[in-house]
Amino acid sequence: MNREYLQGVIPRFAGTRVMVIGDLMADKYLWGSASRLSPEAPVPVVRVSHEEYKLGGAANVANNVRTLGAEVYLCGVVGYDDAAHWFRKAAREVGIDTSGIFPSEHRPTTLKVRVMSLDYNQQLLRVDYESIEPFTNSEFATVKKYIESYIDTVDAVILSDYDKGVFKNPALVRGVIELTQRRRTITVVDARSPNPQLFSNTTLVTLSTHEIQELAHEPARRQIDNICDLGNKMSKAMKSQALVIIHGEEELFLFVKDHDRHHRFPIPKTTFHDVAGMRDTIVSVMALSLHSGADFEVAGYLASIAAGKVLAKVGTATVTGDELIQALKLRKD
Repeated sequence: MNREYLQGVIPRFAGTRVMVIGDLMADKYLWGSASRLSPEAPVPVVRVSHEEYKLGGAANVANNVRTLGAEVYLCGVVGYDDAAHWFRKAAREVGIDTSGIFPSEHRPTTLKVRVMSLDYNQQLLRVDYESIEPFTNSEFATVKKYIESYIDTVDAVILSDYDKGVFKNPALVRGVIELTQRRRTITVVDARSPNPQLFSNTTLVTLSTHEIQELAHEPARRQIDNICDLGNKMSKAMKSQALVIIHGEEELFLFVKDHDRHHRFPIPKTTFHDVAGMRDTIVSVMALSLHSGADFEVAGYLASIAAGKVLAKVGTATVTGDELIQALKLRKD
């Protein structure tokens, strides 16, 4: 691919307006050293030195969109709790519009607490606070009204599905897609739902190798031929313009509607630290690239480069436009 053309796509991210709808999460990291085992049980004792908070789930998608230079509107539900207070504050600090974040009396803010080793830069334990129940009628009505109010002001919509309740109401999913179809708005979906056919007739859907094998009731094999065969079948079933299969931290497979062959994008090998948030980066880069005039192949290539940058970072991370341009300059292909 022409390097100058690729680098020219990224500055066009600026000014793009993106609505991110999905499961909102707060990520808390407890950093410390584990130098001994507990006398109470065969588990390490971690002496915490500091703690860190990050935006997670759909909020990390929004954060990626923002750090790449675009304007973002985030829509979802949090609880009435301390995590929600921190979440809103963190979102505002990074420039995310929070008018679409609504409180719920029926669920806590989804919070993932990770205990991290300072010595090895790796995760020792994770504790989750969450509800995976579908939206109540009042939550559905509130979110629906917000989406309808803002849909005409945005250039792209990202549906970030972590299977925590937001998209368990088919009426919400189909309602959003009908709105974006009528307006021909780019709609990118990161689908973890057990029924991704709900997201048919969108611009792009992403699934992991494991998810697509489960959907096809195939053994959990990782052979490339098997992935390509399943991808072709699922691409036709999804009825979306394109499908991306994320093959671990190794590569992306792109299947485009009415194209005879697929595209394969290896994720650049880097010093691997953490896979957390990689999918968020992929959907963010692809949505912004497609709105900026790139075709699916260019968008997939840029997303694979961005994924490599995020994998080299510890914890839930984002990538900037400057980092992406620099990574392209260093490429030898």
